[in-house]
Formats: sequence, structure tokens, C-alpha cells
Amino acid sequence: MFGRRATARLPGEAANENDPGNPATVAESHKPRLEQGRPMPRPVTLLNQEVNPMAATPSFVLSCPDIAPGSVIPDRFAEDNRLSPRLVWSGPPEGTRSFALAVTDPDLPEAFNFPRSFAHWLVTNIPAEVRELPEGASGSLRLPHGAAEFNSDFVTFKIPGFGKGYGGPWPPDRAHRYFFTLYALKTDMVELPADADLGAFAAAVMPVAIDAASFVAVYGPAKKSLPA
Repeated sequence: MFGRRATARLPGEAANENDPGNPATVAESHKPRLEQGRPMPRPVTLLNQEVNPMAATPSFVLSCPDIAPGSVIPDRFAEDNRLSPRLVWSGPPEGTRSFALAVTDPDLPEAFNFPRSFAHWLVTNIPAEVRELPEGASGSLRLPHGAAEFNSDFVTFKIPGFGKGYGGPWPPDRAHRYFFTLYALKTDMVELPADADLGAFAAAVMPVAIDAASFVAVYGPAKKSLPA
């Protein structure tokens, strides 16, 4: 139908199986099922796996059972609540030896004159065999053994009541986006000082990152004012 003769061949192509002088060879075991004289389609097995458009490895997926991508973050994980959400992941790339996590807000008001995203949670040295951080892991024994937490930027801004670990969304002006990103690393651990900020975290993590899985959620404006 595309103007090609039945006996025509492309360079390197075997003789046309439809050539009357060269009958097609059909395996003896091939016995197509028929339905009213017509061949029935063969069953096809589909792969049932999640696909993460943000990761180079499609099966590498990060999710939160309580925060769907693009949804509003529940109040219990925000403002003066220090409860970190449960995070679950699967399908890390081959060669992963540890994980690092960052939860950041790129929508800080210009009045803050802050040159980068606001860090809400930074964690490194999550063991390679771990596949979730349970709810409330930050600052508790539920954090995987060996994992290290760092200060949120609430400490940078000297907001009272905050220290190492999770500090939830508290946008003063409008709805902000919150990026939850898990990095698969090719090293067992990264060395960072106890007071490392997001810049130091990125400098240590990015050179050894194999891949990253991420989702985005929103929150705001805040219901309460930030502590003075």
C-alpha cells in the first residue's frame, strides 16, 4: 500500500516471505486460535508499574500516603505542628547505596531577600535497604538508624521553637509549593557538619546522586502568624 512491490527487498533484508516463489515458513507449533474463521488476538501481558516523570529511572517513585501530588498538605504537618509525614519509595536505580531527602519551598516572598529555596527538612545517610520514613520519624527513634537530620531554615531565620529536623509549611503570604525530593546516592554516606544548610547539603549530595524522585504539594497562606 506504500508503493513497494511484493518482491522488493531493502539492503540486508531476507527474501520477501510473501513472494509466490518463496513461500513463508511457518513454525509447525504455530496454531492460531480461530473465532468464526478469523484469528483471535493473542493475550498481551502489561507491566503494572508506576512511572515517575521526574526521575531518569521510571520506576523510582516517591510518595506520601497522606499528601497526593498537587494536593494541599494537611494541617497536622504544617505550621507549629512538628509532625513529619510518612514518605514511601520504590524502584531505586541499580547501584544505590544510600538516600538523602530534601523538602524545600522555592516561593519565599521577595521581601525576605533570601537567595535560595527555604529548607523544611534535610536528611542524609538513609540506608539503602530502607523504603520509607514513618510518620513522625523526624526527631524520634523512628528515624532509620544512621540517618542524619539537619537544621531547617526556620533556624536560619531564628524562628523560636525550631531546631534540627522537620519544620512544616508556614507561608506568611500566599500558597507556596513544597518539593519533596529523594536522592539515590552512589555512596554509603555523605560527610556534613552538624550545622549544614541547604547549600552545603546540595554541594555534598548532588555530585554523588544517581537519580532523584520527587513530588510537589501546596500549602498556604498560613492560618497563624510566624512566632516573633
